[in-house]
Amino acid sequence: MHHHERFDGEGYPEGLKGDEIPLLSRIMAVADAFDAMTTNRIYKARKSMVKAIEELEHYSGTQFDPDVVHVAKEAFFGLKDMVHIAQAPEYNSLQEERFSYYFKDALTGVFSADYLNYFLQNNQETKMFQCCHFVQLNHMQSYNECYGWKVGDDTLREIAHRIKILFGTNNVFRVFGDDFIILHQSHFAINTRQIVERLTVGYDLIEVTLKHFDLSDKEMYNWNELEQDLVHYDASGEWR
Repeated sequence: MHHHERFDGEGYPEGLKGDEIPLLSRIMAVADAFDAMTTNRIYKARKSMVKAIEELEHYSGTQFDPDVVHVAKEAFFGLKDMVHIAQAPEYNSLQEERFSYYFKDALTGVFSADYLNYFLQNNQETKMFQCCHFVQLNHMQSYNECYGWKVGDDTLREIAHRIKILFGTNNVFRVFGDDFIILHQSHFAINTRQIVERLTVGYDLIEVTLKHFDLSDKEMYNWNELEQDLVHYDASGEWR
């Protein structure tokens, strides 16, 4: 009943504070938070054990009992082999579709950036995906201003459809608004010039930049890291 109370009295249901909260509830609050942070949820990738403990320490004295956090930290660091639980679907097409529906981008029908985070986080353990392509659409704002936002939305939908066909996969994710990430389980050879031409045929003003990332050679935990990494990306397609 009381594991949602906070040590500083800002919790619920009764706003208990400090030692007013039953000890077992104070323990459960820490255990529940640690479990939530280190479990892959369908809406959020898990944190590492170290990051989860740092989070507990950050809220020690406010959300959590400092004494419980101290003891829990020693117990968690004593864990040698953590079994990583994931709220993931059974591996069949129907379950995969039901699971991924939550993460479908409403406009284009491809997956959202949140689902990409889930894939990238899991990939650090499973190494399922080795190849990543980044399709960047340039001048979409000018395109929308020239032809209208409705035409721009239709164009994004069509380009997303072309990407799925040209790359031969449904593992396509919309990021940064007008850009797309494609994941492959093995390295996927492409004819860059041909793909760029086929993505833009019929759409003047729009230009496409296509880049490749080797996920087996570089750790990438979430799509926001791409924005930082692109600064270091050389025009030749190699990392500086």
